[in-house]
Amino acid sequence: SILQVLIVAFVLVVVMVLLVLVPIAWDKLFGHANPFTQTINTQLTYVSLVVIFALVSTVYYFLPNIKQNIHSVIFGAGLVTLLWVWAAQILSFYLAQFNQVNLIYGSLGGIIAALLFFYVSNIIFIYGAELNHLIKTALGETIEQKQ
Repeated sequence: SILQVLIVAFVLVVVMVLLVLVPIAWDKLFGHANPFTQTINTQLTYVSLVVIFALVSTVYYFLPNIKQNIHSVIFGAGLVTLLWVWAAQILSFYLAQFNQVNLIYGSLGGIIAALLFFYVSNIIFIYGAELNHLIKTALGETIEQKQ
């Protein structure tokens, strides 16, 4: 179980980092005004969202010690994916508009911003799991432990 969580967490972090770094690198190499670059950035965003959705669905499906169907986890995984993207955009906007973090904390501002994002991401992840549980109980499905 621990190895499974570590592997999924590693892949999730790599996908999130690539979601940020690949478009930046592509812009530096080929320029921002190129329509082909904008198409590639859009496609990479969609692929990253699908991979994040698949990883969150996998974690929600295999991690709990209960028997469940894949349809039991897709609503929470979809909500988590959308809220993660939304939270990342809000945090990016905040950090771009309000530079007080860098002025007050100096070089530690990046660490504080990353910890804030991880905190918000974890809360979103927990709410997605709660949504899955609420939907499962609202539909009248029984919750049975795995053997």
